[in-house]
Amino acid sequence: MKMMMMSTVSCILKLIFVLLQFNILFSNNSGAVADSKHVPSVSVGCIEKERHALLELKASLVLDDTLRLPTWDSKSTDCCTWQGIVCSNQTGHVEMLDLNGYQFGHFLGTINTSLMELQHLKYLNLRSNYFSNSIFPDFFGSLSNLRYLDLQSSFNGGKIPNDLAHLSHLQYLDLSSNELKGTIPHQLGNLSHLQYLDLSDNNLGGTIPHQLGSLSNLQELNLGYNQLNVVGEWLSNLTLLTHLDLSGLSNINSSHVWLQMIAKLPKIQELKLSQCDLSDLYLHSLPPSLLNPIERLDLSGNELHGGILESIRDICTLQSLNLNYNNLNEEISTILLKLSGCARYSLQELDLSYNKITGTFPDLSIFPSLITIDLSSNLLSGKVLDGVKFLPSKLESLAFQSNSLEGGIPYSFGNLCSLKSLDLSNNNLSEDLSVILHNMSVGCAKYSLQNLKLDANQITGMIPNMSGFSSLKNLFLSDNLLNGSILKNSTFPCKLEVLYLDSNNMKGVISDSHFDNMSMLMYLDLSHNSLALKFSENWLPPFQLSTIYLSSCILGPSFPKWLHSQKHLQEVDISNSGISDVVPMWFWNQATYTTLVNISYNNIIGTIPNLPIRFSEGCRVKLDANQFEGKLPISLKNCTNLVMLDLGDNGLSGPIPYWLGQQLQMLSLRRNQLSGSLPPSLCYLTDIQLLDLSENNLSGRIFKCLKNFSAMSHNVSLTSTIDSDLAYVEGRSVYFLGRSFDLIAFLMWKGEDRLFKNNKLILRSIDLSSNQLTGDIPEEIGNLIELVSLNLSSNNLSGEITSKIGRLTSLDSLDLSRNYFFGPIPPSLAQIDRLAMLNLSYNNLSGRIPIGTQLQSFEASSYEGNVDLCGKPLDKKCPGDEEVVHQKPETHEESNEDDKKPLYLSVTLGFITGFWGLWGSLFLSRNWRHKYVLFLNNIIDTMYVLNATKFQRWLRGLLERFV
Repeated sequence: MKMMMMSTVSCILKLIFVLLQFNILFSNNSGAVADSKHVPSVSVGCIEKERHALLELKASLVLDDTLRLPTWDSKSTDCCTWQGIVCSNQTGHVEMLDLNGYQFGHFLGTINTSLMELQHLKYLNLRSNYFSNSIFPDFFGSLSNLRYLDLQSSFNGGKIPNDLAHLSHLQYLDLSSNELKGTIPHQLGNLSHLQYLDLSDNNLGGTIPHQLGSLSNLQELNLGYNQLNVVGEWLSNLTLLTHLDLSGLSNINSSHVWLQMIAKLPKIQELKLSQCDLSDLYLHSLPPSLLNPIERLDLSGNELHGGILESIRDICTLQSLNLNYNNLNEEISTILLKLSGCARYSLQELDLSYNKITGTFPDLSIFPSLITIDLSSNLLSGKVLDGVKFLPSKLESLAFQSNSLEGGIPYSFGNLCSLKSLDLSNNNLSEDLSVILHNMSVGCAKYSLQNLKLDANQITGMIPNMSGFSSLKNLFLSDNLLNGSILKNSTFPCKLEVLYLDSNNMKGVISDSHFDNMSMLMYLDLSHNSLALKFSENWLPPFQLSTIYLSSCILGPSFPKWLHSQKHLQEVDISNSGISDVVPMWFWNQATYTTLVNISYNNIIGTIPNLPIRFSEGCRVKLDANQFEGKLPISLKNCTNLVMLDLGDNGLSGPIPYWLGQQLQMLSLRRNQLSGSLPPSLCYLTDIQLLDLSENNLSGRIFKCLKNFSAMSHNVSLTSTIDSDLAYVEGRSVYFLGRSFDLIAFLMWKGEDRLFKNNKLILRSIDLSSNQLTGDIPEEIGNLIELVSLNLSSNNLSGEITSKIGRLTSLDSLDLSRNYFFGPIPPSLAQIDRLAMLNLSYNNLSGRIPIGTQLQSFEASSYEGNVDLCGKPLDKKCPGDEEVVHQKPETHEESNEDDKKPLYLSVTLGFITGFWGLWGSLFLSRNWRHKYVLFLNNIIDTMYVLNATKFQRWLRGLLERFV
């Protein structure tokens, strides 16, 4: 999370850089700038040739979405008035093209070569798009007038073209996050005017070319998160460099030379060496005085234990220090004491999160300039201390989430007039919410506070009136012990954008009056409470939501009409909300741009309409546990980007469609009335992790292409597409909302229906049970070595159970019961030591149950119904077992003489080796013989003397006794 904070600061710096360079880019003309409101420019009109080029570019980018770039109309003759276009007032040529994905949404098409017609282009921004060009285009190098080129996060592979070196006027180049491969072209060293270069977060390898040392005007260099080798002394030539990011380059620690060069850069202000495997010993080689120009230092994700702190304390210019994800394990008071040099007066941002720091709530008053402090995910305990006495007056952000803090928030926190963000989530706070909010509202803090995160605690009480928090934008109270109802006269802050109250014990009615003043609300989560949302018949919400989670709230019985007004929904979860209605057509149309649609566990009737539905990239659709009927509409074939489709527990009929999306990770069609055979298209579900087609009327054979299920064949993690993390920006920081969609599925697990929620066991599961499948189990099943659950029960399968099934070493549950399998149980089955549930009952299996601790540990019911099966744990003995039990034990004398031959052989070899090892060496070496004889003589003499002495003593004692 905090790495994103640093990234946001970098983005702001980039923006400042762009603004500073804007006059340079257009110094020779007064080009009209079409801003975000698309104010038309006063110009001579665009060049017709360039207008056609732009229309061709739109055709290749926008594909079938006619809502994109509406001003780019073929009927419009002046392209200088179009969105994202700036022309020269003198010549009419297009000089600026800005189609960044943040402003216009992600374009999915290709970059057309018509772009080369814009030869007067000076500014080109195509960042944050999903262009489908198979390789990184090489024609950007032909736009010779470019000063600014931003292609961040827009492509998926390729190499950096050498032709970019032809852009002799280029001042800004960002190619980061494009999965680029190969090496950095040494020709980039010819870009003598370049001031900003970002090649980070790619797959670039090899040695960083020394020609980059020729970029004498370079001010910011970012090469982090590649596989580059740092060699040479070229860095020392970049005397104007102010920002350097070499994060993730692990070979930096192999030489102290580079650290010395970095420290000697005269104007360096920001240094990022995150995840470089740096140790305290390595950094101790650097005198603190050399780092004095540094203002921002990022050493996160290394192997530091705290020794470096005594060096950092003397960097008197230091404003920001990031040490998260290290091995700091001392008490917080000790760590802060080590930082109490001159740096404590300048330090404004301190991130020590994700370490093992112990102690209690610290005294931060020794840092008078501190603005943000993050000690999240450590081992702090005790109560929160007095805010005014122990916290600096300038503090804006305080984050102590995921510790073990207790109690509540002190009264004095209300007087922290600069506090904007307070994060105490995932602790053990147990105070009443009304007391906490009262303490926060007694002073000026209620006017400054914008972000309040108290989720995942044990806070009790009801939701009070919060209208006094006039600046509050984000409120997180999820997963607490809140109860009661929200009073009718209670209102939320008018600027609230995020409201998360889910997973509490609240009840009662929420009406439209509670939302009357919330025109800025974008994220709403009231799920997993006992709330009833009752709005007026024609209520028009004042807000436009991006995500809405109302699972387990009461919305029905009618489908909520007020959702029709929400035109920008990305995620919708109204599951288990008591709806008994038909889904209106407008809802299906609005679902086109969503990434989550969950209307499961309702009583929805009707069919899924044949509309041109096209869900967004990575979309998850859950329509299970309703009463949908009919066939799956062919229009769903356009949804090639689905990663989850759950239509189980409905009344759907017909065959399984052949056009199912190839990106699916979870597909559940269980408990419907589907018929026909398994379509070959299932073979292309290479990312599938859960496949449930159980309890239908499917027939035919099991396909042999199971080896194509690569997610079940290799240990891969695809959770990133299942998680959906939303974020909001606040000042210089980015905060994640932490909203990950709950992956919920009912599975026939170990013979009974079980509900799984965010459980890894629901992944890597195949359930084809309770159908009419025939034939045998294909041997290709043995390729699915990561498979956790396999259920083929209650079919008409036959043949012998393939021995390849023993390769499924990750298997936890195997059910092959109620089929027609015959022959022996494969011995390889005993090799699966993780197997916790096995059911082979009611088949025609025969022979002895393979001996192994695993197979004998199951109940006899796992094998019942196989009349020719014998051996433990069944009571039925196998032929020959009786004779073995009553046979007289063999005595030592009766044992076979052949069994003693190895013993005789060992004794003989030992004697020969020992004999010749001693006497052979004495025979060959005369010197050894002499020493050996002397050694024996010494032993004999010693024994003689000892024995003679003892004999004399014994004789003397005997004489004394009798004389």
